[in-house]
Amino acid sequence: TLFRSGKFMSVDMMGNVTGRSDAIGPQEQLECIFEEDRVALETYNGCFLSVSDDGHISAPRKTVGEKETFHIRTSATKV
Repeated sequence: TLFRSGKFMSVDMMGNVTGRSDAIGPQEQLECIFEEDRVALETYNGCFLSVSDDGHISAPRKTVGEKETFHIRTSATKV
């Protein structure tokens, strides 16, 4: 995921999310897990991106719950 700053989002082993990476490696890759009209984003260490009540993003959980699923809009054709 590329930010406007030209940096990539990265997740470390503790589940902390930053936007400071200059290149793509395993920590900057996400796997999309689709279920109906929602998606969960799995990080390289098997945890899922999650949004806290105060809006912070982290990847602390190995299971998917309500805070680990998202609606994502794209102009790409669904296959």
